[in-house]
Amino acid sequence: MKQEIKHQITHFDAVAEEYFTARQDANHLLMKELLWTFFFGANLSLRKPDMKVLEPMCGYAENKEMLERYLGSRLSYTGFDYSSHILRKLKVIHPDINVFQQDISTYQPPRETYDLIIIIGGLHHVPHIAGSVLKSLAKGLKTGGCFINFEPTHGNMLFHKLRETIYRSNPAFDSETERSFLLEELTAMFQNAGLTLCDMIYPGLLSYVMYYNPEAFPALNIGKQGTVRALFKIDQAFMRSTLGRMFSFATLSLWKK
Repeated sequence: MKQEIKHQITHFDAVAEEYFTARQDANHLLMKELLWTFFFGANLSLRKPDMKVLEPMCGYAENKEMLERYLGSRLSYTGFDYSSHILRKLKVIHPDINVFQQDISTYQPPRETYDLIIIIGGLHHVPHIAGSVLKSLAKGLKTGGCFINFEPTHGNMLFHKLRETIYRSNPAFDSETERSFLLEELTAMFQNAGLTLCDMIYPGLLSYVMYYNPEAFPALNIGKQGTVRALFKIDQAFMRSTLGRMFSFATLSLWKK
């Protein structure tokens, strides 16, 4: 196992419990619900019967329930993560879930198997190998299969420098191994993996900053659910705009093989 991966496992195991607890927050959960409703509302064609879904770097498999809600409860979900600490807890919470321990840097998916692969906030933990990881994962998609990705990105250098400063000073992040992507860099990696862009939105705006990472920024988690809805509605107007692209701290994209 590469040293960078070992470092990531050690870091995430150290913050895993705090991460899990913080992400039960009502404002965080509402922000995610609003975001995914907005995203899937524009991509209804994703829903197909009996889908096979793979989630690398699945964490606590929070996205399984979300996918079942928007894509249908009959989907077949498989997930893996490199943290044994997380998987032990996950098996207690969901004893029947199909997840296993695996290092993404060495994982080779069965070819032409999955209708959908989804990675939420995972590639920026392995930026040194993200391009090769995507090429390997793409082999596991069926022809016509889709890839959903949500990653920290930056569209201007000021935000890039700001995020670097935050990563160095906030113990929730591991500045030695993780970093955000320049949007053009992220796009090029997916294209080099043989995937075609279908949709891209820029949700990393005010509601994201305040509510998406409560474990890292608890002081920003202010207001009640009415505030979350109001801020998200404002952000929504910019999520497909040039202005949103420039100032967003994250990008959500849909790709097709």
